[in-house]
Amino acid sequence: MSLVADVEFSNSVQDTPKRRVSIRRDGEDFVVVSLAEDLIVYRNSDASALRKLCRSLRWEIVLDSCVSADS
Repeated sequence: MSLVADVEFSNSVQDTPKRRVSIRRDGEDFVVVSLAEDLIVYRNSDASALRKLCRSLRWEIVLDSCVSADS
């Protein structure tokens, strides 16, 4: 592979989300749920903090059912 091909490949791998998740309300808190296992991964009282965390981990938020609740 050429150097250009290596750079393009590494950029495409970095842009690929590691995990597909949803953010939803669970009682008083908001939770990040892994779609593959339907498992609660994180819990917090602030949905925007969970969104920021997911972006920093490069997780794809497939379903965000609390957008209007957090605005």
